[in-house]
Amino acid sequence: LIETILTVVPVSLTSKAPSTPGLLRHTVLAFKAIAALIRTSQTPPISDDVQGKVITFILQFVQRAWVDITAETEKDAVLQATTLVQNQLQHNAKMPLDTALAPFLSLSTSVKEAERFRATLIMSHVVQCAVERVQTRLANSEEAHCTATVGTILGRFLPRFMDTTPAIRTAAAEGVSNTIDLAALLHPEMMVDNGADIQGVKAEIDSLKKRVAVLVKDGTASADKEVASVTKSLCSQVVSVMTDQPRFTPLLETLLEAGLNDPQDDAASCSCVVMHGMIRGLGNKLPEAEAKKNLESLVAAISKVGNRDQSLNGILVSIRNLAKHHNLLCFNRLLKYPTPHSDAIIKAFHSIASDTSLSTVVLQHCLDTVLNSQLIEDVPDPKNSSKLVKDLAQSPLSAACAIGWICQTAKGADAACQIRGAVFCTLSLYLAAAHDFGNMEKVALVAAAMKHSIDGTAAEITVDRIERVGWPVFKDPARFLLGITETTKVLCREELLDSNESDRSITKNAKGGFDLPASEPTGLAIEIAQFILPYMNKPIKSHRRASIACCTALLRHCVDEKRLLQSVVTALLGRCGTDESPILRADALDAFQNIAVHPYADIQGYVSPVVSSLLSNFGDPDVTVAENAMYTLYNLMTILPEKSQFAPIIVNIILKTKALFESRNRVLRMEAYRIFGYVVQLTNEDQLDQITMSEQIHLHLVTILVHAEDSVLEVRQVVKDALQSISVFLTNEAKSQEGKDAIVAMFEKPHMQPSNKMSLDDFMNDFCEIWTKFFAGRVNDILVSLLSYFPKERDCLRMAAVVACGYMLKHMPPADMARANVEQVCNALMAHLNPSREKTAEIRERAAKSIGMMCCL
Repeated sequence: LIETILTVVPVSLTSKAPSTPGLLRHTVLAFKAIAALIRTSQTPPISDDVQGKVITFILQFVQRAWVDITAETEKDAVLQATTLVQNQLQHNAKMPLDTALAPFLSLSTSVKEAERFRATLIMSHVVQCAVERVQTRLANSEEAHCTATVGTILGRFLPRFMDTTPAIRTAAAEGVSNTIDLAALLHPEMMVDNGADIQGVKAEIDSLKKRVAVLVKDGTASADKEVASVTKSLCSQVVSVMTDQPRFTPLLETLLEAGLNDPQDDAASCSCVVMHGMIRGLGNKLPEAEAKKNLESLVAAISKVGNRDQSLNGILVSIRNLAKHHNLLCFNRLLKYPTPHSDAIIKAFHSIASDTSLSTVVLQHCLDTVLNSQLIEDVPDPKNSSKLVKDLAQSPLSAACAIGWICQTAKGADAACQIRGAVFCTLSLYLAAAHDFGNMEKVALVAAAMKHSIDGTAAEITVDRIERVGWPVFKDPARFLLGITETTKVLCREELLDSNESDRSITKNAKGGFDLPASEPTGLAIEIAQFILPYMNKPIKSHRRASIACCTALLRHCVDEKRLLQSVVTALLGRCGTDESPILRADALDAFQNIAVHPYADIQGYVSPVVSSLLSNFGDPDVTVAENAMYTLYNLMTILPEKSQFAPIIVNIILKTKALFESRNRVLRMEAYRIFGYVVQLTNEDQLDQITMSEQIHLHLVTILVHAEDSVLEVRQVVKDALQSISVFLTNEAKSQEGKDAIVAMFEKPHMQPSNKMSLDDFMNDFCEIWTKFFAGRVNDILVSLLSYFPKERDCLRMAAVVACGYMLKHMPPADMARANVEQVCNALMAHLNPSREKTAEIRERAAKSIGMMCCL
């Protein structure tokens, strides 16, 4: 009979029957008939299949767009539909309340007003029926026999409290009141344990029902104020009764899943207010698994709320409140989200950092994660998921990015300002690690975090100075250490009240940085030093590398602070041994140039160990290490005021330098001759022992001569400068005034000036003439040394030696031939005429010419 009734009334949505008052009357009659059949039966009269058809019939009524009917008629129809559901519930003890309400839950958030009204009203009355049934059974000392998830039910009514339709708001208020009654009946322990005043709550709900019934939501300030007041009061009442975790967890889940996505803005906002109010008041009772699940739902909801600012704010406040109760869990879960961080994760960190009680905690947690987590982890290969590859670990990378997001908020920046040294150093260490691994996409993320942290915490002049260097420097594999060094410099000077006006005269140096004036250590400089110095000895190579970059700047900005100076110099010396990586040694050696900014009295005790360390790296197989060692030593020798400091080790300096006179690397040759030339200059100034230096200069004179024709222009230029210094030495050593004048005249010729191209023939002719005439006792020494260059591999050296020998033969007095070993020289020149021995035709030609110069004897 029931199936027949369901069939003959064409309420189906697919039916072509018009939704007229007549069809509605037939539908109501069907409701009454089926309800009567169920009510008069002593046992459940219908199968689950038919029961499902009855529910479908009711749902089709709810979803029909009825026309030409009065509100009274519709309300009566809804009541009849409700009665039918109630009868099913009453005459089937096994049917849970959740099952009876389930079909109407989704319709309560329908975009169609009629569907929302009918569904909400039916749900409210069904819950009321359940309350009455439970009251009756309990009064008869029977079990309640009512299975209901009150949190889920309540979560569907609460958003409707702020529906645009007054009738729906009223129905929702009744539904909330009924659900609270049901919760008190089914879970009395929850009410007793927390001292909940059920009657007081219901009275307040009734008061709110009257207020929302007359509420006109016209967008005015007074209307918005009333909405906010009602919502907050509603939240307070719910929190006061839903104190049991098994009950309020389903409520939170419902608000997250359905409330936040409600089609009506105010309803969604109401859900948010209740939600964050519950999390604030009851979040500490959530188990970690539930808290984690709720956090994930909140994060997912951020991207779904669209332009609803109130809803978005409610979600972010909820995340913040949840983090207050479960900070480590929330922080760690947020850090596990993939990078680059989505907009939702960035907003979540912004929200947490905007709370004074959380900003310092989350910042410190991120710093600890970056510093103490494993840097590298195994991840599936993007090209072959069955294979594992090494990559930067997710948590520390995510934490580094989060530091940047935190510093973008006012309170987060305030927290970071309290530990600026730790923030900068931590990001510097991780930036070096990211560069060391070589994943440039992730390097860019860390570089961005560095920029955000500096923008948020540094003074305007600091930001301007770094911008002059260029933010992209942090992403450049070849220059990121310069970025760390330059940032350390400007941070060290930030408290000194520098101005942009004073920076205008400072131009970029060769490395692309700026040589800011040296200074005493500021509080921030000491903070950076205390943090970074221990990392100079850490086992992670990238950490030591970043530390050296920081110490390079610290060495320049710890003037008059002897203990800090000692710590920095000692740390750098520890990184100059052969057990250190060449690339790190090169950086550490380069840093010692900054020691010269200190008063000599403060650094006198460090000059000797620093110079010894530099000299020990002259012959390093790594060219960069040797270059930096030589360049730094030259700069220290020229800058330090007390040249006598070098006197005891000058021979050692020359011996170390001599080994690189013949280096294949042009830079090493150039630096070797630069150092030797400066040593000769110091000799001329009587800063070094004349006797010792005279022997060394004569010993290496031929080497300087033959390299005057070096194949590399830069080397020739440095050699010419060294020759100028040697000319002064030789002038002083010449015994006659004629000799002195001749030497001066030779080096005053235009082709001997530093900016002009030198004529090898003219120079050798002049030099050999002077040498054979005024230094006759050393002619044989010169010839023997020249002969040692005949077998050299480089053509330019053989050529210069051949040319020099020719002019020596040309100007040699006949009386000196016997003691000058001319025969050996001629044999050597003749050997260079042989094409099988000398492959270069030009050298063979010059050898022949040099032999011909004997005709001048």
